[in-house]
Amino acid sequence: FPTRRSSDLINNAGTIEPLARIADADMRQWARAMEVNLNGPIYVMHYAAPHLPRGGVVINITSGAAERAQTGRSAYAASKAGLMIASRVFAVEESEARGIRVIGFSPGYVDTDMNTLNRVHRMGNAGNINVADLRPPAEAAQLIAWLTGPDAAHLNGTIVHARDPDIRRGAGVATLPESR
Repeated sequence: FPTRRSSDLINNAGTIEPLARIADADMRQWARAMEVNLNGPIYVMHYAAPHLPRGGVVINITSGAAERAQTGRSAYAASKAGLMIASRVFAVEESEARGIRVIGFSPGYVDTDMNTLNRVHRMGNAGNINVADLRPPAEAAQLIAWLTGPDAAHLNGTIVHARDPDIRRGAGVATLPESR
């Protein structure tokens, strides 16, 4: 599902590795996760901001993992938590100054290679994903496309979750039963 305009920026960077306890993690991999998941999107926002027109939209793909402590997922969770606050800050800074909307989007469990890797390397409660809860990538794309449109303007500066029934209704996506 394409966004409505070429002035929309979707920051969808993510690596879940290293999947290790903080004390056991390879710190080079930990730093790489920060570069990919946090610094990369911030660099893109920094360099794109002067070129986005008034009314441009930035969607940063965040994660519910940023809101839950789970064994072995520290780099991913910390970097996505950083992206959540960076999204809010960028919205405060750029909404008035340049008329740019910024929304953090937590897509939930999407059926991707990253979630397959997560399930294979279970540590503690991390990776205990019910396969029935995995959503197709096209659904996340439809939600993102809606978030770039005018009907989602009121969500500027927020973090939205793909399971939110109001978001799903707004995007014309079927609501989900309660999580298993």
